[in-house]
Amino acid sequence: NGEFQSLDFEDDGQKVTVILENGQHYEGDVLVGADGIWSKVRRNLFGLTEAIYSGYTCYTGIADFVPADIETVGYRVFLGHKQYFVSSDVGGGKMHWYAFHNEPAGG
Repeated sequence: NGEFQSLDFEDDGQKVTVILENGQHYEGDVLVGADGIWSKVRRNLFGLTEAIYSGYTCYTGIADFVPADIETVGYRVFLGHKQYFVSSDVGGGKMHWYAFHNEPAGG
């Protein structure tokens, strides 16, 4: 467990090496950058770039709620025109929900 520092690709294009701040090296076939909006992975791959607004805003939250049919449906997706809503059981009598809605920049 260490903080991501940099990455290098092998010359053959088949491997990626991740170097952590503590000096540990990890090799793999693919690197998934899931380190947030200010991603160090993205910055190392593409340089420092401005964020580009996708046209969608995400609202999210946790609700104290357990649907009656939770045993059969623990994950739901509702699709609409330029919007969708997802809810999923996260245990402990709580549901995580998030909604994406097409909105102009700035809300």
